[in-house]
Amino acid sequence: MLGRVSALLTLATSGARPIGAGIGLLIASLSGPEACLMASAFCFLLQLLIILVSPAARLRDLPAPV
Repeated sequence: MLGRVSALLTLATSGARPIGAGIGLLIASLSGPEACLMASAFCFLLQLLIILVSPAARLRDLPAPV
């Protein structure tokens, strides 16, 4: 099970890099590098907000196994 979780996390993080690079290329080629940096900063801020409002941010202990 640990191997499956590790493989999924690796795929989710490393597999998304080419997609993000392609989106960055598209934004930079259409609007310039400044717009690409602004979009990147906005996406990081959006990720932070999602984490802060999620129940995981308030989790103090692991729930009991079912």
